[in-house]
Amino acid sequence: MIILSGTTELTAQSGTFTDGSGSNNYANNTNCSWLIQPSNASSITLSFSAFNTETGYDGVIVYNGANNSSPIL
Repeated sequence: MIILSGTTELTAQSGTFTDGSGSNNYANNTNCSWLIQPSNASSITLSFSAFNTETGYDGVIVYNGANNSSPIL
């Protein structure tokens, strides 16, 4: 499991990650980014087991590329 603050690159063929807040709420103004780029992969599968965002303020956005200029999936 990876705990993140900021940006990190995930290159393993499988795994899990979290915002690191555990059973607590994530901190205000948290902005985390994960670049999921396993070597020799032609596609990836994301499965969300749980997340809790504050309505009107927070969200989860998945881009089809290396940064937020890429198309949103």
